[in-house]
Amino acid sequence: MNKEQSLMSEGLDKDGLEQGDIIEVIPLTGRKYKFSLNRTEINFLSDDLMDDSACSKRLGRLDYESFHVRLSVVKTLGKHNKSKSRYKLTTIKGSGVKLNGQWVIEAFIERGDRLEVGFNKIIFSHPKEEIALDSRESFLENNKSLIQSRLSILLIGQTGVGKTSLAKKIHKASHRKGKFVHLNISSFSKNLIESELFGHIKGAFTGASMDKKGSLKEAHQGTLFLDEIDSLSKELQVKLLLFLDDYKIRAVGSSYEEEIDVRVILSSGRDLLELVNKDLMRKDFYYRITSGQIIHLPALRDRPERIKSFCESFSHQHGVLIKKNLIDFYFSLPWPGNYRQLEGHLHTKLVMAKGNKLDFDELDERLLVQSSELFEMNSQLNPPSLGEVKNAYIKKVFYESQSNYQVAAKKLKVSSRSIRNIIGEKL
Repeated sequence: MNKEQSLMSEGLDKDGLEQGDIIEVIPLTGRKYKFSLNRTEINFLSDDLMDDSACSKRLGRLDYESFHVRLSVVKTLGKHNKSKSRYKLTTIKGSGVKLNGQWVIEAFIERGDRLEVGFNKIIFSHPKEEIALDSRESFLENNKSLIQSRLSILLIGQTGVGKTSLAKKIHKASHRKGKFVHLNISSFSKNLIESELFGHIKGAFTGASMDKKGSLKEAHQGTLFLDEIDSLSKELQVKLLLFLDDYKIRAVGSSYEEEIDVRVILSSGRDLLELVNKDLMRKDFYYRITSGQIIHLPALRDRPERIKSFCESFSHQHGVLIKKNLIDFYFSLPWPGNYRQLEGHLHTKLVMAKGNKLDFDELDERLLVQSSELFEMNSQLNPPSLGEVKNAYIKKVFYESQSNYQVAAKKLKVSSRSIRNIIGEKL
């Protein structure tokens, strides 16, 4: 075994995919899902193919090409020429797949790899790489050493899942003496963000009529929350990377460095590795901000049971009753805006309500358009199917009928069993 092969073997020994690791599937259509790798072979197939293997996952396609990709255990040589089991990806049918942005026919899979199969995404990760927050309270209680350290934390999640709220709770639980400072990277132009982060001295540039402290220094002995870190330019990624290495800042226009004590929490709503592959994020910066603790905040659609507790909390705070059939309706929606969308919708209903009861009305009908996955799709390549449109209309009539199957069936002129089959679907 030569030196290059030895280094590759050691890397696979350390980072190679293993049983018990997590596979996340983001299909072309429908909901994403995760499962634990507990088999020696998994087949990913386009939905037009038949397969009788023990474990197969069917995925949608946009073109006419069928695909079949197999993930299976093979024997190779590991460190010190010892026999080692590896998970290898092999293209059985089709023109190949994209692994971390590169076309391949076969490859050994490592934790952190991103796979694209016929416009579907598959992500492989260690089960401890990300903390999935089912309960924020239990997270704060069970991770006190992390909370009270200066270790950076990366919050990953869609808009509206509560990244800012969690960052504030982490700061409060950390008992740091300084302030909590929130800086949204995307809300500033590229010309201003350096000054907002590091500060500037008087006369540093046109318009700099006085010294500016900057968010990092303002958060001294406290916490700086850098929201939407995926919007930071590559030029400033270098400067922030250097700061995260030694915690020293130099204001724009200054020749003086100053060391500060700050805890940095970052957030992103985008796939950071995909930004690296598109050359929008530096690799060294990516590795640095993902070297701390990564916390994944699930979308509301992935934790529908939280809808009920959220509605109960809202009812208690505002002294209103949210009818059961309305909560049942909310369970059927994908909520692309997550908790922020649900809270804003409930506040609107509260203002428009004539009494202290919230029931299904025209505002909720609007959600079928604004919040439905049928209208969330951004690409004309993926239009809703006739079946999806039909199901959305049936749900609308059902909840307008006070969740009464017989009344809805009479309006639609179908059997109540047909409606039950649709309403009872796990969305």
